Amino acid sequence: MLRHLLRRRRWELGLTQVEVAVLGDLTPLTVGWSETGRTNNLRDETLRKFAFALEIPEEHLLAARAAAKRPRPRRISAPHGTVGGYTRHRWYDEEPCRECRDAYNDYQRDRYGNPRGPLQSCGTYGAYGRHLRDGEVPCEACMEARRIYERASRGYQPRKPPQRCGTEAAYVRHLRNEEVPCQPCRDAFNAYRRAARGYGKKSSQSGFTGVYRLPGEGGMWQATVRVKAGSWSRRFSDPTEAARARDAKAVELIGPGARLNFPREKAA
Repeated sequence: MLRHLLRRRRWELGLTQVEVAVLGDLTPLTVGWSETGRTNNLRDETLRKFAFALEIPEEHLLAARAAAKRPRPRRISAPHGTVGGYTRHRWYDEEPCRECRDAYNDYQRDRYGNPRGPLQSCGTYGAYGRHLRDGEVPCEACMEARRIYERASRGYQPRKPPQRCGTEAAYVRHLRNEEVPCQPCRDAFNAYRRAARGYGKKSSQSGFTGVYRLPGEGGMWQATVRVKAGSWSRRFSDPTEAARARDAKAVELIGPGARLNFPREKAA
């Protein structure tokens, strides 16, 4: 055999495996595997290097390699859908069919004490795993089932239907989708923000904008005007007087666009 020929010739020349590797431009691992029979199907280029290093005719090495090759057994005639059919596909370097792959998976599960349940229909998380196990591209229904399963496992709630334009929720949806909010959504969001901050809100006690009752002050009322530079506030005993003083100061600080309690008096 090839391994016996290489080892005997090396002993006759009194060389080590490392010296043979250096002479033939090989690796010591290749020389060791060739002599132990781990590698019988050597390439022609490798045999040519062995022939040069050990001074053996290349024809002898080619004949020894042909004799060392394992004879191919007769063709296995196992039917499809069995473990034998799966082995036949693998032996002849073929892609196993679906029936043979399922039979082999059943055999493995029964062998290790995990019997296989019924096939999962498409649109479930189990069917998504079956697609991956069989080397297939998951369908869209199985991909959606996988996304729902992952959201549920992480505590996510199912998405609500998209909000119609003209609401603050639709404004947030525009921003989340990297879109420019439309004008109705901007107006709704600005109104929501003003309401949340109390802008333009009339006091439930006085009925005037910017006029509030002070607790524990003997029935005093406070008129307030807020601007970016700061705020102005004064105390009055009458809410109507406080509202007129607040209007005058708002026109002075904000300008003609200020919200007034008595716009008709300003026009007059």
